[in-house]
Amino acid sequence: MKMRCIQRLFVCFVCAVWIHTPASAQEWIWTSEHAVDGEVCRFRKDFKVPEGALKVTFSATADNLFTAYLDGKVIVRGSDWSQLYSVELVDSARPGDHRIEVECVNESGPAAFAGLITIQADDDIRIPSDPSWLVVGSDQELPSVSLGLTSQQGGIWRDPFYVPQATSPDAIEVPEGFEIELVYSSAPGEGSWSAMCIDGKGRAIISPQYGPLIRVTIPKDERTDPRVERLHATLGKAHGLVVADTDLYVNVADARNGMGGLWRMRDNNGDDIFEEVVRLAEYEGGSEHGPHGLTIGPEGALWMIHGNMTSHPDSLSASSAHRNWGEDAVLPRTWDPRGHAVNLMSPGGFLLKTDRDGSAFELVAGGMRNPYDIAFNAQGDLFTYDADMEWDIGAPWYRTPRLLHLVSGGEYGWRSGSAKWPIDSPDARPAVLELDAGSPTGVASGHTSSFPEPWRSRMYLADWAFGRVLAVDLIPDGASYSAEVHPFILGRPFNVSDLAFSPDGDLYLIIGGRGSQSGLYRVRWVGAKGSDAPLKPNDIASRDRMARLRLEASHRSTEAISLTELREGLAHRDSAVRYAARIGLERRILGGDSEWVIPALAETLPEDGGWELSLATVRAGDTPLVTEAVSAIIDQYEIDDSHSGQMYLARILGILLARHAPLEPGIEAVVLEQVEGMYPTENFSVDRQLVEILVALDSESVALSTMPRIETAATQEEAIHFLHALRLQEVGWDADTSRRAVNALIRAQRYSGGASLTGFIDATTSGLLAQLKPEFQREFERSIAAKHDAPSQRSIRPFVKNWTVEDIEPHLSRTYAYRNFEKGRQLFEDTQCVHCHQFGEVGSGYGPNLSEVGARFSPRDLLITMIDPERDLSDQYAGLEVTLKNGEVVLGMPVRSDGDILILASDPRSDRAQLEIPLQRILSQREKSVMPAGLLNSCTMDEVLDLLAYLSTGGNPDDPAFRSPP
Repeated sequence: MKMRCIQRLFVCFVCAVWIHTPASAQEWIWTSEHAVDGEVCRFRKDFKVPEGALKVTFSATADNLFTAYLDGKVIVRGSDWSQLYSVELVDSARPGDHRIEVECVNESGPAAFAGLITIQADDDIRIPSDPSWLVVGSDQELPSVSLGLTSQQGGIWRDPFYVPQATSPDAIEVPEGFEIELVYSSAPGEGSWSAMCIDGKGRAIISPQYGPLIRVTIPKDERTDPRVERLHATLGKAHGLVVADTDLYVNVADARNGMGGLWRMRDNNGDDIFEEVVRLAEYEGGSEHGPHGLTIGPEGALWMIHGNMTSHPDSLSASSAHRNWGEDAVLPRTWDPRGHAVNLMSPGGFLLKTDRDGSAFELVAGGMRNPYDIAFNAQGDLFTYDADMEWDIGAPWYRTPRLLHLVSGGEYGWRSGSAKWPIDSPDARPAVLELDAGSPTGVASGHTSSFPEPWRSRMYLADWAFGRVLAVDLIPDGASYSAEVHPFILGRPFNVSDLAFSPDGDLYLIIGGRGSQSGLYRVRWVGAKGSDAPLKPNDIASRDRMARLRLEASHRSTEAISLTELREGLAHRDSAVRYAARIGLERRILGGDSEWVIPALAETLPEDGGWELSLATVRAGDTPLVTEAVSAIIDQYEIDDSHSGQMYLARILGILLARHAPLEPGIEAVVLEQVEGMYPTENFSVDRQLVEILVALDSESVALSTMPRIETAATQEEAIHFLHALRLQEVGWDADTSRRAVNALIRAQRYSGGASLTGFIDATTSGLLAQLKPEFQREFERSIAAKHDAPSQRSIRPFVKNWTVEDIEPHLSRTYAYRNFEKGRQLFEDTQCVHCHQFGEVGSGYGPNLSEVGARFSPRDLLITMIDPERDLSDQYAGLEVTLKNGEVVLGMPVRSDGDILILASDPRSDRAQLEIPLQRILSQREKSVMPAGLLNSCTMDEVLDLLAYLSTGGNPDDPAFRSPP
């Protein structure tokens, strides 16, 4: 085997250990048991690098200072004993004899040195510091003196070689017949992991969220440690990885450093080194909403999914299937009051397809928010797991996480702020499955697994927030699917960020992200051999799927399918086939082939596809064509006034206003008369659209007819929607409707939900009150004045200690037993956590929701975040520290820039909701955590552990952590 040669010396000054090393071998050494202040000493160790060695790493630290030399040349220096300084010795460590010398300086007090030489070869070699390291003097060489193992408990120094362990498999539940094992825990310097794929040799290629790619070789022999190697000096920060033949494709989310885009790493000679690294496409986007998952399709093409903050590649194909998108919002939206996704427009999150060289990109589907991964099932259909913003929980436009079947030309209706389409909107594809709350990450299909049925035919979805993997039965349903979900894996903490099947059919998954401890796990079937026969779709579903695929050819070429066949497709029994036909017709209309539309509308009944043809006309036709078509569209409703007909007509008329307003007066009158005659239908799915049309058309009756819908609303979401629409209604307010509106707004102040809900309600309230006479505005203000009395007083806790992670970390095992639940609960309030975080039924949505934080982060991760909130700051919760020209410093969550004003969301403990800062007063600004440091400094050690236990268990008083000692 040839020596690997890389033309760079890699040095990482914070715990960069690239080979997994046991923590039990190294010893603290010095010249004697009693160090002398100002003492300078020199240690020496000779070693031999065998032929075929892949890598040599030197790791060391000292109390207080050290300089290390390899064969007389300086390789690394250190000045902090609590950090491990590591260097990968590449060109310098040639096969043969070598010498490490380390010069140490003791400034004062105790002194010690600890080091490790690691040689990665066929048989890994570890040379730890021990008395065989010689003390080099002017006259003689003596053995060094051992001061004990670095891993010993209760010593002067904590173990710098300590490698935190990921969650034990004992704390992870899997179904009967499966076993899960922890293959490897990330070592210091290897980052917190966000993406993974498995190559053809069964090795895990992993990208840290912030850091370069690594590859983990899993040994067949359980007594051998996994081998970890870095694949590139800098390329990483990827959220999507896939191997195709000898190529590794990397979807990089690194806009800040200008590295965002699709990269290809190629091994040209089969030596397992990626000599060729090229960027195939450049696109930028926010890291957590940027470029995401990659996969290879059944036809061999490269597919990729992107979040809603990602730009398109420049080489977007003119034949892209997804093209006719629009916001299609009837009324002006309310943007997120906290500034999330403000000014982001459609297509939102999107699906791309390209060849292996990235020569041209086809935009296949859009209208998602932040889908993280994609996977094909055995039939060749593509799926993703998408989620809405949890800040919107409680608002009528919030969507729960959803499993989507991604089809050609697919539109899934995500829009920013309040403009999101209803999930049952006729012009969007519905979800295969609406799930409960979660944070979707990895997606994998079991058809490539070694699992028996029914597990083999299931789709696997990773949920980062709730520490679980879900298994989904995909049930063929016409040309698409319905689904049933089953629990598969559950752990605490177990924040799964990605998963993939290996060539031998085992499931590998990683946990990590946002600075948390990462680990690589393997899930295997160990039960009795089951059936390998895949579940087969029924004949009708197979025929429907083939009909959909045939019609989808029209999305890329108007010549592919005849007009007659497309029109016949509009009347197909299956909605997915009808959708495919409509997208094909829209492409024709967009291309100017529209002479047939008006005659076709006049002769086509609803059951023959009249509604789909009407929808295609208003979406793709120009305004003269659409104006001519309005009467024929309304005639469809005279034939079909069922719930389905109401849904179609309401949405079609809404798009008519969104894409073609202002309407001609005669057409506007016809539309207004039609909608006023329908509204209210007492069906929220229909009325939510009709009320917006009526407000847009200045209906004088809409305020009166909507008040009963608000007062009898089944949920707060329904009431908020109607109030939100009426915030723009200028006419029709008499004394009765005005007072009823004020009462509804007062009730709305008590609604609960995500972090943005209060801001949405405030915007709705201020907008609606502006439509009412001053006396009603004053009535509202008097009714809520008591809420804004002097802020409540809180007791001030005395200072205990300026805690560090190192102080508490040795005691973290005590969070799992004999803790005090009531103290933990009270500390959540006393330490002011409750002011910024929601936890169960209490708290505020200013910061992240901590209700399920124990499923994502270990007590150690939580401790680090509390003591050092700057360490792994999520871009979603990054605050802004603004220094003004007068020296004043202001901190808050950025909302938006409005002209020459910067708006920040204030600390919720203050009496101001927002801060408005003129840009001309600003001297500088930088990202900073809004979480203050030192929150734990008023706690005793046991109180810190009680709080960590309370958070880690989700506030469950019955958890074993709160059992009394026997």
